[in-house]
Amino acid sequence: MNFAQANVNPACCKIVPLRLPEKLGNLALHLIERIEIMAKFYEPDMGQDPNNPFARDADGKLARRSYWLDMADRSIVLMMTQGLGQALSNEQKRLHLEDIGRGHLTADICTVEILPPEE
Repeated sequence: MNFAQANVNPACCKIVPLRLPEKLGNLALHLIERIEIMAKFYEPDMGQDPNNPFARDADGKLARRSYWLDMADRSIVLMMTQGLGQALSNEQKRLHLEDIGRGHLTADICTVEILPPEE
């Protein structure tokens, strides 16, 4: 199966080596790889809001990139925590911040999820 058949944007994926137990021997296992699919970028409903700043084109590139690049860091933090970005998951926020070159704001924007202890 390729990216098109899986309906996955290759920009949202990375290929990582598959780690297998040593018992399997040296059968050129270093050539075997698996695809780790990461969270996709947020995809807004363009019918409801055609000017959404999170809109992306068919290639997955941010359509209103200048909107984000013209904003100060503090404005982006407010937008992502109290504005349109609050509906995004932490992974979608992180991907978006990295895409606009503001990955350093991830700690200020993404909330820490505390999981209950396993019993």
